[in-house]
Amino acid sequence: MTTGLRVIAFNVRWLADRRVHDIVPTIDGRSLLDLIDHFELDAGMRPVGDAYGGLIPAFYRYGPLDEHFLGKENPGLGPKTAVLACECGEVGCWPQLEVAAGRIEAISSVLCRSSISMERPAPFRTRPRRVADDLRAHLVQGGNCARVGLPGPVSRALLDRALIDAAQVRPLLEDVAALLREVSASPRLAASYPSAMPGLQLRGGWWQDSAVDLLPCGHAAYAGSGRMCSHLIGTEDEEHVRLLTGHGLDSDLCCRACDQAAQAGERIELVVACEGCVARVKDADWSIAGWRGTPGIVERPEPLDGTTVEVSLPVPIIDIAPIAADHDSVWVLLAEDGQIGRFHADLRTWEILARSTVPDEPDHEPWMGHSLRPRLHASAGGRYAAVVNDFGRYGQVLDLVTGNVTLALDGGNYHADTVPFSVAFVEHGGQTMVIHRTAWNRLDLFDAATGQLVTARQPTAYGKDEPRPVHYLDYFHGRLYVSPGGRRIADDGWVWSPVGVPTVWDLCAWLDGNVWESEDGPSRHRLCQRAYHWNQPLCWLDDERVVVSGIGGDDEAMLAGARIFNAATGTELTSFAGPTGDLFADAACLYAAASAGLEVWDPVTGHRTGTIPDFVPTHHHVGAGELASVDGGVLRRWRMRS
Repeated sequence: MTTGLRVIAFNVRWLADRRVHDIVPTIDGRSLLDLIDHFELDAGMRPVGDAYGGLIPAFYRYGPLDEHFLGKENPGLGPKTAVLACECGEVGCWPQLEVAAGRIEAISSVLCRSSISMERPAPFRTRPRRVADDLRAHLVQGGNCARVGLPGPVSRALLDRALIDAAQVRPLLEDVAALLREVSASPRLAASYPSAMPGLQLRGGWWQDSAVDLLPCGHAAYAGSGRMCSHLIGTEDEEHVRLLTGHGLDSDLCCRACDQAAQAGERIELVVACEGCVARVKDADWSIAGWRGTPGIVERPEPLDGTTVEVSLPVPIIDIAPIAADHDSVWVLLAEDGQIGRFHADLRTWEILARSTVPDEPDHEPWMGHSLRPRLHASAGGRYAAVVNDFGRYGQVLDLVTGNVTLALDGGNYHADTVPFSVAFVEHGGQTMVIHRTAWNRLDLFDAATGQLVTARQPTAYGKDEPRPVHYLDYFHGRLYVSPGGRRIADDGWVWSPVGVPTVWDLCAWLDGNVWESEDGPSRHRLCQRAYHWNQPLCWLDDERVVVSGIGGDDEAMLAGARIFNAATGTELTSFAGPTGDLFADAACLYAAASAGLEVWDPVTGHRTGTIPDFVPTHHHVGAGELASVDGGVLRRWRMRS
């Protein structure tokens, strides 16, 4: 039991893509949408997330919203009150959060698709005058949040899923309703209100917007982002073909049969459907069976100096790795004879430091064309190097000051041929650490200097007739990517059957608290899933945003492009067509090493801003701000924008 001030908020959001507003309740600053997602995830419901949206006044046809939030019965919903709508905006299109007559459910509790009883918290005391003053202040200041204080004892259930009797909050809501009518009648307040929320009008206590017609799909709602064949209407996650219109990723949709008819020269009929019907088909990436047409790529040419600098390498090499902490163009080279040395590209100095003795694994058989190949990694300061066999089992960490091997690496032999060797250097607490795969489904952290295990924990494997470990992870770890600030890890691995599933998780949480963070910690998020599609380009924009290449859910139906995700939540922020090849980024730009040359993209708007023909980089030196390639014994470098 806790005591304190609880805050109910009504956030009015302007949805620029739809040109409408929606209204979403929050409790103590947490959106009801977010709380529902967490509840459904905890309850094991499927699908989870992004199914709900706020009430959109333009779509609402059940009476004044001020009376609606008081729980007044209406002919459209009967004895229930809709608190949220489908994410498409239509009440009734998807199971929305509803409340039974006589009570208001403040946080996720009873959904249309579940019957859940929650404990009732202690009665609340309201402060109607404070409510009115606070809401009026926000409206006058052009804000978009009406805050309501609820002092008194509140159980933990309130924060997560509490029920509040309508009688207990009726004075509060009546005050809100009165104030809305006051805003409607007051020229001064009404003048300030629309300034914060353009296009929304208050007329006689009603929120009103433009009329919505009945669409061919049978719903009274705004049209979706594309048309569809009639066979897809009313379906969910149905396999379909996307017919690109030439405007970004905008597309119409058709089923496989209609696609085959169109390919045969027949004319197919596409009809307008509501946002909900379109979203239910589009939301699942794995339902995309193919793409037709060409996406729209918008050019925004900006000044770009494409000058590159070439320097001959001192020895025949297998691979190179940047010394990221050095602001000069200093690299670690792995020579064909196994020698490892430091090369200063501007001074053209070369110093041999160690020799690799990683086994060749002669019995290796390539899988899907992935031959065994040595790969070089270097720590940020250049003190340590790792040489590993990509698509193989073995590797080693070397101290480039002493020349000694500090750690022998063994990633196991269970489907090791399907992924590059999982290894990465990180800096933590003034020490250089190395993460590497110690089994197909397990990562461990070691002190690079001593080889000492840092993440000791129970086994994550089990045999026949043995109990499955609590933290067992059914995931094949792939190539690891460390975010620029060393905060997070991205892992390009896969799961059966097989499906590529890039994941992210918080490195600090792993090192400072939860040794199981890489298995099932709260910061671990799956970004997307693509059948037979992994070992693909990926990069970090910063510590919070990660870019995954390819748009689609199957290797055979993948469109060239970039998808950008929020690493903290795992949600997709944006996507745009165009980028292909290895990906790199700095603070402002996304760089794609396309086969015809380097392309520069704006990761926020999706515009292509420049190209450098015939320069296809393979490495990024963060400290020097360079992209580089190796061809015929020549290191070719290009200085990125400062």
